[in-house]
Amino acid sequence: MTNFEKNIYNSFLVASRKAKNQPFNVRKNFMGFEQTEDYFYIKRLSNLFGKFPDVTIDIYFKAPYDIYPDEKYFDLKFYASPKGLKSYSLYIKKLKLQSPDDPEQLEFIRKSLKVIGLYCVENNIHLNNYLTHKIYHTYTWLEHIAKGKVSIYTLLEFPQLYDIISTLQKDEIELFLGDVFKNYSSLKTQYQNSKEARFLVKRGIEKINDYVESQIKK
Repeated sequence: MTNFEKNIYNSFLVASRKAKNQPFNVRKNFMGFEQTEDYFYIKRLSNLFGKFPDVTIDIYFKAPYDIYPDEKYFDLKFYASPKGLKSYSLYIKKLKLQSPDDPEQLEFIRKSLKVIGLYCVENNIHLNNYLTHKIYHTYTWLEHIAKGKVSIYTLLEFPQLYDIISTLQKDEIELFLGDVFKNYSSLKTQYQNSKEARFLVKRGIEKINDYVESQIKK
């Protein structure tokens, strides 16, 4: 059994305990686990996450508890089925439009800032060039939004954001932004009136800018 497979199982275990507000310990002894039915589903999930590397595993296991709050437990068979992937997609879609000061959105913003900072360092670009950076013909930030890796709220402090959106083709907007664009004015107003999110983003941008400048090659 690989370490990746062990991590998948422990992420599943942690999510199920947290959903019930129960204490948890990660499993360390996997002796004989490969002979159980659960291992069959762990293998399927391992293949799934390998096929879709942009899926955040912790969020994947958390998603159905948010989407289907009346259900008390989701087993590995559920997660390894198309229903598991659908619940993740629905959760990401919901998260994109969530209120900026919602605790889950604030956590998403924190993770988004880290994603942006690491991306800039890995690609040796300054933070103020993040919005104009492209892979082939597509802006990087568009893919990050579409894949649920970055919250739109983390980008609203970049003054050129709307000007860049205005240059996009209609099909690009539909494909990458979808409901985010349709609700752009509302999301921006909520962000500007937020009590925590805007402060978090402003402070976060300052920190990751300092980090990026200290790491990239001049």
